[in-house]
Amino acid sequence: MTREFAPYDRALKLKQIGFDEPCLARWIEKDSRDGGGLKLEIWNDEDTEYEVKSSTKAPTWQSAFRWFREPKNGSLDHLDFMYEYLKDDSMSYEQAELACLDKLIEIATKQQEKWKTVVEFLESVEVDKFARDCIKHRYNSYGENITSETQKLDTIYGFKQGFQKAIELLKQQEK
Repeated sequence: MTREFAPYDRALKLKQIGFDEPCLARWIEKDSRDGGGLKLEIWNDEDTEYEVKSSTKAPTWQSAFRWFREPKNGSLDHLDFMYEYLKDDSMSYEQAELACLDKLIEIATKQQEKWKTVVEFLESVEVDKFARDCIKHRYNSYGENITSETQKLDTIYGFKQGFQKAIELLKQQEK
C-alpha cells in the first residue's frame, strides 16, 4: 500500500514548499521505544483528536501531481517530464514518477526563491525617495508630464500603493 503514496522524504519537501492538501494517510516517525523508523498510517486529516507531533501528510501520487497543476502552485504538469523519462526505456514507471516529483519540487523551490528575492528587493526600495526622484524628472510612472502639486502627490501615492500591492501579490504567490 505504501507505493500509492509519495515517499516520506518527498512528503517533507512538499510540506516545505506549501503542500497542505487533505490526505488519506500520514507518515509517522515511530518512537525509539517502538523500534524507531517510519510508519504509514491511514488517517482522516480532518480528525484533529489524534494528533501526532512527528507526523507528515502522505499525499498520493495523484494528489501531489494535481497540486502542482494548480495555477497558484505553478501550473506544472508532470506528464511533460514523464514522457521524457520514459521514452528511452531506461527507467521503470515508478522511477519516472519519482523523478518527475523531484523535478517539480526542484522547479517549485527555485520559483519560491525567486519570489522571495523579488519581495526582498521591493521591500528594500525607499519608495518615497524613488517617487520623489521620478518627480524631479517631471514624469509619473506612465511617462506623463507632471505639472501640478496634486499630480506630484498623486504620483508619490501611486508609487507607494503600487509597491505595496506588488509585494502583497508576490507574497500570496509565494504561498
